[in-house]
Formats: sequence, structure tokens, C-alpha cells
Amino acid sequence: MALLTDAQRTIEGALKAFRNRKWDGYEWGDCMKILAPTQGQCEGQFAVNDLLTRVDQWKPALPLSPLPYEEFGEDYLLGSSRTGDLWIFAAFPLRPSVDPWFPPEGSHLVALLDPPAQEPRVIAEILLRVHIARTAGDTRDQELYREILNEVSFPVYPLLKQLLPEAPPEWHVLPVELDVSFGLSEVGCLTRGLFDDYQRDNVEDALKVLFDKRVDCILIGYALEVRGAIPFVAWDVDWPLSRRGVNPPRRREKVQGDYPWELESSSVLLYVYQYMPSYNWYGTPPAYGEPSVRLQVAGRTAAEAIANYHQCAKALRRIKRRLLTVGQE
Repeated sequence: MALLTDAQRTIEGALKAFRNRKWDGYEWGDCMKILAPTQGQCEGQFAVNDLLTRVDQWKPALPLSPLPYEEFGEDYLLGSSRTGDLWIFAAFPLRPSVDPWFPPEGSHLVALLDPPAQEPRVIAEILLRVHIARTAGDTRDQELYREILNEVSFPVYPLLKQLLPEAPPEWHVLPVELDVSFGLSEVGCLTRGLFDDYQRDNVEDALKVLFDKRVDCILIGYALEVRGAIPFVAWDVDWPLSRRGVNPPRRREKVQGDYPWELESSSVLLYVYQYMPSYNWYGTPPAYGEPSVRLQVAGRTAAEAIANYHQCAKALRRIKRRLLTVGQE
């Protein structure tokens, strides 16, 4: 949070400009509301100070679409309450006033109440679109909000039991996403197209990729990652998929968040990936050669992580055998 001090002070100054203003709200469905400051008087207004006192943290906003820095010359922060029922999107000039407590000209705030899921990037995307439309002079308000909410939807994730029924029963009701990741050799590089080409929606298709001929210069992995919650697991086992390994379980450590200085708890329950040992002093795998496939599985205790590994590995080996049988026909 120390790295955000200047930005926070700038935003706090900008917020003072709205101290005596009300926010007009548009209700969507049973609960979700988009709010934006207004000078007029209307039914259903919200005092901005009442909302701001509920914000517990500010973070740089990362919408889904490219940030329009060059076009709009702005930076963005997203504030949220501890319970996740309030989100405030703040836009302010990239070059704020010398006095951080003076509200920069052109600062804007919009908010979202009671979203159906705590998805910061989706929320930021919705509020960014509201902000851009309002600063462009779109005064349709409720019609505009309805249009944006119809265009930007919250993702619906499958339950883990739908992707891997043989997984531990306590995982079955968790919403998860099958997420692809890449390891690079010293000459490898990432592109958006690479993610699009290798994203898969089910475990069987993911294993097809892992056991197919290797793509030069990259190693591919797939994780079953919980969305909307942090699983209560503290240990990981990382062994070859084909057999029990010799290295002991290890305590789970926090992982990098959206920014290099942020650490957060990992939400990955299972990670199956291509592996080749590094061969140089900076720790990258060779660009060519056939990898092995490893499986990392989580558990609340070391013993549970081992038991979960055997349960998941058995299911994945069965899928692998079926794929090899089909391939030979």
C-alpha cells in the first residue's frame, strides 16, 4: 500500500470535490446498482460521504479492455469495501496538481453496489464504460447503465465436480476455472494468441495438449483455480503424474497478485504441467526436447495433500490411457 500513497492522497483530494454532492442510482435486477454523482435532486440519492467511509482499500484498476491512457490521459483506482458490496471507480489525470489535497480538474467517480460476484476486473470494466460515456457527454443515465450491464456480464464458472468428478468430495461445490499458463525458455515469448490457442474448457482436452508433441520454446500447464473464494489449503504435493515422487509435501506460500508488489493466497487446487529441468544459471528450461508431465495437488494438511494427489492422479491417468487408446485406433 505504501506505493499507492501519492495516488491515494490525490484521490482523497479529488473526493472532497464531491463532499456536498449526491449520487443518482440506477437499480439493476434485485440488488445491483450503478451510482454516479449528480448536481440535481432526484429520488434514490446516495450521499457520497456515506459511501466513501465504507471503502477499506484502493488499488489500481485493471479493466478487461485496454486502458485508454493515451486517449483520455487518466489513471484509475478501484476502491472496495471489506465485504465486497461496494466498489468505487475513481478516474483522475495522470499529471495531478502539485498540491495533492487539491482535487485535480476532471476527476470523476462512479460506483457499483451489491454486484453478484466479487470480480474486480469485470466491475472495473463496467464502471470504466460508465465513466467514459459520462465524460463524453452521454446523459442517458439509466438507459446507458442498462446498456452497459447488458454488454458486460459477470462470468459463470462451473463447479469443480463438473470438470473432475473424481476429485476430493469437499472440492465438488467450488466454482473453478481451468486456466492455462506457460513456462518459457530463454528464447520463448508470450502473445495473446498463445493464450487463445491453448485455452481449454475441460480436463481431457487439456491433457491432450500436455501429452501431444511439445511446442518449441514453451512449456504448458493447466490449473483448476477457485474463483470467488480462497480455498482453505496449506500444503502442496508436486510429483510426476505417472508415479509417486520422493520429495516431501511443502507448505504453500503466497503468490504474486496483479502487481509485482502484491502477494495473495493461491486459489489453485490442482496444477498439471509440462516439466523440464533448467539447464542454465538463470533457471530456464531448454527450448527443445520432450518434457515430462507433473501434477501438483493441494490439501489442508501434508497427509491430505498426499491423499488428494493419489485420488486426482488416478483419475488423470485413466483419462491419459483413454486418450492413448483412441490415438492408436
